[in-house]
Amino acid sequence: PPRKDGPPVPPEPPRREPPKAAGREEEATELFRFSRGALEEGRYGEAERGFHRLLTEFQDTRIVRDYGVEAAQRLADAMKKGGGVAGLFRGGLKVQGSRVTLTYDFEDEAQAADWETVHMFAVPQKGTFRVEKGELSGQGAAAFMLRAAFRKEAVSMTFRVRPGVPAQDMGALLAEPKDIANHVFFTIANQFFQLGRGGKEYAAPGNMIVVFGKGMWRDTDPGMVGFVRTAHAEEPRVPSLQWTEVEVAKEKQRARFVLGGKALNGSAVGDNKYEITGVRPALFVLLSEARFDSVTVTGELDPDWVKAERERLFPLPK
Repeated sequence: PPRKDGPPVPPEPPRREPPKAAGREEEATELFRFSRGALEEGRYGEAERGFHRLLTEFQDTRIVRDYGVEAAQRLADAMKKGGGVAGLFRGGLKVQGSRVTLTYDFEDEAQAADWETVHMFAVPQKGTFRVEKGELSGQGAAAFMLRAAFRKEAVSMTFRVRPGVPAQDMGALLAEPKDIANHVFFTIANQFFQLGRGGKEYAAPGNMIVVFGKGMWRDTDPGMVGFVRTAHAEEPRVPSLQWTEVEVAKEKQRARFVLGGKALNGSAVGDNKYEITGVRPALFVLLSEARFDSVTVTGELDPDWVKAERERLFPLPK
């Protein structure tokens, strides 16, 4: 897990990829040199991934036989200097105490590996997210969800969004890792969701904070997903084809939605008073299109997720 004391871990320099080599011995030697250089230059995530690969995939090479002990020591050094989590992310990382800040400018397509496209909306059209020219492009109906899980107490995400035409039904959400149907939903210019039920539904245009979950309404049928609007404002109207700064946050049982500097505050729990047990941040489009950029996520990583992700990315040699 991240360190809880000591000086902050500075942001990593721009990432690089190890050079390609012809033969296996040459590839192992180049990987050793690349990983050593990454460690010396403060690119701790690359160093950790490089030394782990060297020690697990190239055990039979001369460089590992001669310098395996040194490589293992440098691997441990990279893990320590990276706050125990640098190797888990392709985006920018800053560790301070128990909290981390992740940054994504999407100039490097490899950053998308920290995310996954999730089709969580009950519509026939499945959406897509892809990195294009240093921006994240979303179309259709989908969420682009960070793989990392955070503790529930305080998580924030800032980003820029450039809506298509019309500028509606897009934004961000903070989902519960164990069941993403439970989430806090921040939508720009809602047109999709209606309030009410039983033939008495009515439109609810505007910017909204909505809490989704099973049994969320007092009269939701058992096992069904309901939703409760906890904050609403028709202004500001986010323009099409222009960049707008956005912030969403959950702080204990409160939620905050900031559009162009104007804040909307609401509850992060619904009628059933259930608070999600963790947070996975996501961007979304819902039968709409938008471009996203300059994403920053700040919070305290879930130590169980850190352990599981480390085991997935850095399995011990058999």
